[in-house]
Amino acid sequence: MITPITHQRLGALTGIILASAIGAVPARAYDLNSGGWPNGSVPMLVQLDTSSPPIIPSYGLLDGSSDWNAAATLAAADWNAHLTRSKLVISPGTGATATRGNGINEIVFSNDVYGEAFDSRTLGVTIRQVKGVFLPINTEADIIVNRKPTWNSFRGPLRASSNDIRRVLLHELGHVLGLDHPNEADPVQFVSAIMNAVINDNDSLQADDIAGAHALYDPIPPAPVITRNIVSQTVAVGERIDLAVELDGQDNPPETDLRKYAWAFKGPDNALDLLFTVHRTKFILGAAQLSDAGTYQLVVETPQGPLLSREVEIKVNPVDLAPATRLANLSTRGMAGTGEKALIVGFVISGTDSRQVLVRAIGATLAEPPFNLANALLNPSLTVFDANGKAVARNDDWQTPVGTAPADSATLQSAFDATGAFALKSGSADAALLATLPPGSYTAVIDGGDREGVAIVELYDTETTPGTRLVNLSTRGFVGTGGDIIIAGLNVRGSGPRTYLVRAAGNSLANFGVSGTLEDPLLTLFDGSGTYLRELDDWDSPAFLQPKLRSTMQNLGAFALTDRKDSVMLLTLTPGSYTLQVSGLEGETGVALVEVYELPIEP
Repeated sequence: MITPITHQRLGALTGIILASAIGAVPARAYDLNSGGWPNGSVPMLVQLDTSSPPIIPSYGLLDGSSDWNAAATLAAADWNAHLTRSKLVISPGTGATATRGNGINEIVFSNDVYGEAFDSRTLGVTIRQVKGVFLPINTEADIIVNRKPTWNSFRGPLRASSNDIRRVLLHELGHVLGLDHPNEADPVQFVSAIMNAVINDNDSLQADDIAGAHALYDPIPPAPVITRNIVSQTVAVGERIDLAVELDGQDNPPETDLRKYAWAFKGPDNALDLLFTVHRTKFILGAAQLSDAGTYQLVVETPQGPLLSREVEIKVNPVDLAPATRLANLSTRGMAGTGEKALIVGFVISGTDSRQVLVRAIGATLAEPPFNLANALLNPSLTVFDANGKAVARNDDWQTPVGTAPADSATLQSAFDATGAFALKSGSADAALLATLPPGSYTAVIDGGDREGVAIVELYDTETTPGTRLVNLSTRGFVGTGGDIIIAGLNVRGSGPRTYLVRAAGNSLANFGVSGTLEDPLLTLFDGSGTYLRELDDWDSPAFLQPKLRSTMQNLGAFALTDRKDSVMLLTLTPGSYTLQVSGLEGETGVALVEVYELPIEP
């Protein structure tokens, strides 16, 4: 069974006046960072007057509050006016310090935060203990106010002579409830809010703060009920696994602010892994792998606490691999430009004999029917380099047989037909060449001159004889958003399944001098008909597979990955066509490399 994870969150308020800014206001500007508190009272033990407080001026507090605790009570009342299912309940305490992890919500003055000194700018912090992963539920919250500054309680603009305890507590109580800083959200939100990270002339809750309170504390629907549970399954490698939980009669209902989904997995080491990429009640593992075997459970996180599905076992039986099965081609669509945005395909020929390959760089044909691509690269050129950087083949326009690997259009057309490559428009400025190359490593670079646009680069093995073969295919390019992500088509040809290592590398490329790398690649696999098979975000999940992945990469001569956010899959694939998509998690962009390595079959 899954035990919710306990951790802490910190919110802080600094004392620098926020400069005004102009920007578009999103549909939801407030920032939620939890599911808040369960229904009912949220007791707050206020110990401001007993925790060595600053001296109240002889003329009293400017807003008429009798003491510091009274100012806290007023701040809580402002929030309570907008809370429905839970309320802040203020009561005085006699303690002098707040204690972490004692299960009591406390408000105190202090010179430090649990022994760590305040910096010169921070007026107060909130430390929350929470349970959960994607929808943390509060279990304890302490507000610690910096004793050192000069304090009072007042309304209106900020004063140079003192800080306003009430507006600081309004802010910190917002953290207690589960709100975060809108001006530090991603993307940043330019709104008027007491919850902005820097104190300003706002002395009351703003519309954005109130909207956040309603989002968390308006009446919520009853806790969901599982109306169809998951069941154990046994499949063979390559077959499909469907794990589907139905909630309240709904198949695959979407997440909401107050309902989050997480799948938990236990592999052969019985260690728990949360599959962070999957936020659905339906979990599909197409092309099942031996490493998928284990136990699975869905965790539905709600303000009422976690709802757990049945824990089920998935068994995956091995299949016999086919030594003759081979990589037949790789075709990649992506943005082609200059410098780091160049579209580059790499390949390795193994064995002792030379091998003929067909390489194409297509842009102009993409601008014509049936593709009608508006931003196609209209005149790509193509150059193949060996491992020493020497150009061994080049072409500009495919029907002009010039360069180091001349082939007339009729010969090229025959190669297109034999490999299943789609036809190029007659007279187009696309590039194509046939080259017979000895075993080794090669790089094909697509150049658009001073132009930038979408192109397809393709590499085909034109021969079917055993022995020499393509064992590694890769493409490096710029990952944009929408239709400008990297889309790689892969063809596995043979009589049976074969195992491949597939990688999407982003920040690890910086070790080779590549700038502008993709921060967090998401690798998604589809079959030839476009059916979703599986996806992976970070290659360190599941953890038990790490040693095998590392040794496999080392044995294949693949460069080491130095960023855990890169993606790696070990896939046993049956013959057919597949599509690999490399996108940036949450719309990130940058340069990435997608690679496919053939694994040797052990005798």
